[in-house]
Amino acid sequence: MNPSSDAAPLSPLKARVMLIYSLAQIGAFILDTVLDQYTVFFYAPEEAAAAGDAAHSAARYTPILLAGAALGFGRVVDAVANPIVGYLSDRTRTRLGRRRPYIIFGTLPMIAFFVLLHRPPLHYESAWNALWFAAACGCFLFLYTLVVAPYLALLPEIAATGDDRVKLSSWQGVAGIVGLVVGGALSGEIVGKFDIFGMVLIMAAVSLLTILVTGLFIAEKPLKDDKIARVSFLGAVLPSLKNRHFLVYVFSISSFWLGFKILQASMIYVCTVILGRDKGYVGSVMGGLLAVLLLSIPFVFFLYGRFGKK
Repeated sequence: MNPSSDAAPLSPLKARVMLIYSLAQIGAFILDTVLDQYTVFFYAPEEAAAAGDAAHSAARYTPILLAGAALGFGRVVDAVANPIVGYLSDRTRTRLGRRRPYIIFGTLPMIAFFVLLHRPPLHYESAWNALWFAAACGCFLFLYTLVVAPYLALLPEIAATGDDRVKLSSWQGVAGIVGLVVGGALSGEIVGKFDIFGMVLIMAAVSLLTILVTGLFIAEKPLKDDKIARVSFLGAVLPSLKNRHFLVYVFSISSFWLGFKILQASMIYVCTVILGRDKGYVGSVMGGLLAVLLLSIPFVFFLYGRFGKK
């Protein structure tokens, strides 16, 4: 498809377009899920090795407190990068469009840092490994934002009407669930056979493929200059910080994601330390959680229709 075409993006091929666009959501969810579910444990497996349990034993690369702090640093980089990347993406002008260059040229280095994140330089416990974790995680999450934020911004530009946007976001939501299943549940089966780093390589390859397919083959309709808002960076950020409704929403959604990320990060410790199972068992537990999620969707839509969004 020609990215510079003036044809309506959601043409008679709209199902194909929506499928191509949604593929990147699978890869993005896989990377984010694996990072939160396995990486801290990879660096700081809990005291199973000290207890003499060979099934759970693994090298400890850094104290768990430092591993958690390193992941937290990466998330701070992610938060700071979001408005910056959004601002730059809005002002990018290339023959590929505003968003696609970030997806196409950012995906490979993002995947490279995802793999490097799981290759600490020292094969014993050291604060230097925590520093490596923090640096690699910060680079990965910056690049993750560099790829994913422009990808998300493509949705309203591809879907020209409100109806098409609902359809496209629905496909995207389904793709996100697929990414959660692969990164959260199937990854456990892979860990049981290849250990965490082997799983990381497989998930990296799947994510690279799905995200690049979107970047290379999705059509981005160019916007005319008079359709693009001319707002400075501070002019865009400061009004948002003064909007009470926006702040309430940000606090609420941040609280939700904080709880969900804590659940993800602690699940492997619950499985291996408290339940005494192997690392692969976390996939079974996450599979159960995802099954509940899927079964809950009709009930949530019922409540939404009965009581409204709030």
